[in-house]
Amino acid sequence: MTNLWFVGTFHQDLRGGGRLERALNYIKPDIVLTEDFGAAVNTPTKEINYQTRGLIEGTGGYVGNVLTRKDVAEMARLFRNAQKSFRFEARVLEKYQTETGLPVVNIDDETITKGIRNNATYEGSVTRLTNAILETKTRDRFQEEVDKVYGLIKKSTSERSPISREELGDTQECGFGPRDIAMAAKLKSFVEKNPGKRIAFVAGGLHFSFDPDAPSVYAQTTDLCPNVFVLSDADSLNGSEAI
Repeated sequence: MTNLWFVGTFHQDLRGGGRLERALNYIKPDIVLTEDFGAAVNTPTKEINYQTRGLIEGTGGYVGNVLTRKDVAEMARLFRNAQKSFRFEARVLEKYQTETGLPVVNIDDETITKGIRNNATYEGSVTRLTNAILETKTRDRFQEEVDKVYGLIKKSTSERSPISREELGDTQECGFGPRDIAMAAKLKSFVEKNPGKRIAFVAGGLHFSFDPDAPSVYAQTTDLCPNVFVLSDADSLNGSEAI
């Protein structure tokens, strides 16, 4: 088994914190590499979709279907929890580094991620998230949608087939480019300079989907034969360790 592990997350995974902790305890890496999660979480959320904000605050707004007060309360609670979950990767990795003393290294390209920290980009992510919340209405249904994306990623890597936009729906946008090219190059350098070390790269799972026509991290590193672990895989772990 290869010593390289790709740990795919979903930034709005409501169970993500516990899942990522179990994944790291299972893999027991010598080195942890990460994308720049700050690129997704450090932007203020003051400009939230108007209709969603109005609905959650009880001041009107979009009501595509007839909603009860219980529906609105549940969506408001779900929205707050989902927004908090934006930081789960950074929190878990900081804690892991403190407890183990192991290196946790951001391999993102800062010049590229600066462009992600703008309101327009972030608002697009928030809008997709809030639309998913409005559609699902409940925490369990929203989590089902998150886990469905994990399943698509596993299928994509095992079958070496791309994920279509129709399969993803509105929960996430699949797009790669210079950022993935830069991360893949740094990843290969780490592997080359650390022979025999178990390396875990933690990033949004779609960076690990396969598309021969798009430069995702996974598509550029198939020659390294990485193990692909998505966070929903952690649900079946019972204190076991990777061999």
